Amino acid sequence: MVRKRDRVQNRFRALFTSDTTPAAPPHSVPLRPAQQTSSPTPPLSSPPCPPALSTDLSVAATSRGSVLEKALARTLEELPQAEKAAFAQASKTIDERTLLSRVNAYDAAHRDSSSFRPHAERLSKFLGLLNRFMGGVAIGIQASPEISSLVVGSVRVVIDLALKFTMYFSKLTNMICTFQDYLGPLAQYAKAVDINLVETTVVKAYANVLIFSWKARRVFVDDKGDQRKWTSLRAFMHQQWDTFESEFADIKDNLQRDLDVLLHSVQSLHFDFFRKDEQARRRDEDSVTTHSK
Repeated sequence: MVRKRDRVQNRFRALFTSDTTPAAPPHSVPLRPAQQTSSPTPPLSSPPCPPALSTDLSVAATSRGSVLEKALARTLEELPQAEKAAFAQASKTIDERTLLSRVNAYDAAHRDSSSFRPHAERLSKFLGLLNRFMGGVAIGIQASPEISSLVVGSVRVVIDLALKFTMYFSKLTNMICTFQDYLGPLAQYAKAVDINLVETTVVKAYANVLIFSWKARRVFVDDKGDQRKWTSLRAFMHQQWDTFESEFADIKDNLQRDLDVLLHSVQSLHFDFFRKDEQARRRDEDSVTTHSK
């Protein structure tokens, strides 16, 4: 019984790793003290490897990270320099703890509103997930802190803008927290299986967060970094916000489509695994029957 269980587990691992190169344990994204409030879970890691293999595994992880960086290159090329600079700067200058304190203050000031919905807890939960997602998903891209800082900084920029333009704070918060619906399942997939498609989907999620933050910033700030001026709320809604909402709908569709493809692919792999295991079981039974005769 134990032997059969080991055989099943080995085939299961082989199934999910057959199209990938073994990777070294992921590098966690360094968190400043302000980011450590969410008590992130320990980074995922592979079983300890013999010392003699450590160099090869490190090279493999670097190679995979390079491939993933290339996959993200198109988005980074499209991202305007103004946004790159703003996101990178925000990762250093916008303190996460201070940002959440401002959100708490906003909640306190609007608690008596009939349509009040607290935002601090939701945003804190999302930022915690984002930090764990960045630091725990075993994709090798953590070797590039510039990319990690851009993603984290981009979200901080959007929250900061939302606090300045309070009329849109709730809507922007809802949009930001929507990403949690996709990053959460992706993190679970990354824990369960190690296949190229998971990594590709994770990279696309990074890209979509950056695109969302870029488009959100441009709603309120022009390409020179100056606050936009509009003659009326109606003009602003028509020229800026309505366009952004349409772009966000496209981003959500892209995320859902990528997650659906991943789901169906993993289900297909599961089916193939169990089919092969059933075939092996029958061969074993036939072999036992033949020998007994």
